[in-house]
Amino acid sequence: MNKALTKLTMLAVALSMFSCEKTVYFEVETQENLLVVNALIIPDSVNDATISLSVDPIAIGFDAASVSDATVDVYRNDVLSGTFISEGGGYYTLPPTVLAGADGEEVRFEVSAPGRESVSATTTIPTLVPITSLEITDTLYETISYSVIDDEGNVTYIDTIVPYFNLELTFDDPIGEDHYMLDIDYQDAFSYVQACYTTNDPVFTVESSYGYGGANDDGSVTFCGDVVFSDQSFEGKTKTISALVYAIETTFTIDPTFVVTLKHISDDYYKYYTTSQQQYYNNGDPFSEPTVVFDNITGGFGIVAGYTVSKSTLPLD
Repeated sequence: MNKALTKLTMLAVALSMFSCEKTVYFEVETQENLLVVNALIIPDSVNDATISLSVDPIAIGFDAASVSDATVDVYRNDVLSGTFISEGGGYYTLPPTVLAGADGEEVRFEVSAPGRESVSATTTIPTLVPITSLEITDTLYETISYSVIDDEGNVTYIDTIVPYFNLELTFDDPIGEDHYMLDIDYQDAFSYVQACYTTNDPVFTVESSYGYGGANDDGSVTFCGDVVFSDQSFEGKTKTISALVYAIETTFTIDPTFVVTLKHISDDYYKYYTTSQQQYYNNGDPFSEPTVVFDNITGGFGIVAGYTVSKSTLPLD
């Protein structure tokens, strides 16, 4: 068989293979587009409570990501207190006076929209837990070592002394299972930033339902932002948390201050926050177990939760 005939034979085989292709269509059952409600209630806040609505993101063929014609009623202890106002784009607001003083109360949401199945959610707003004391008890100095390599490959080893404030905050934990969120910020006349802090308190370094990660060799852990914890180790007692915060140079600043925020968060918010964080950390890890983010919407998806806020400031000048 000559080369020309061989090429023609191969071409005929290739064409026959392509001519056998067949498009197969599968019939997939379309799911109903359900309402997704997300609302975080902060009683007595200067900010309005907000809620967003959208259709079920896993539904097939949906063409809208928000619902702006819903009726969102909120009940306090089964008594209608008010109705959210639609601001457009699936965004709703509620004047803070409607839920003023709702600490410790049960709050229920009833959400309906034309052509949609109604959904509901119930959560209990935690009581306010004030910060009873905030102070700097000591200034500690730690030696930090690092190295610098110049263009010629010479290595210079440098030791420097870094000052840290030992910041202590105290609060009284109420009876019952409670969850909190802590944040430490630095502010002055021109800036407001989250401060990083290090602690070896066991409420942060030992946690059964939420792995914080990043623990140091001495058992401490460093955070730069909000962190949640529960009262398993200090139920119903006075709790003092110690944290090392970098001692910022304040000579050329105006009104330098540490701002500590303690949020008493609802059980629903704790479960939502910890499971969503765990899902984030597990993303891309083929060996981790799948994490289902907690929701409490009956008939739909999403979360309705709340918290109360206690803030304390500590001037640095």
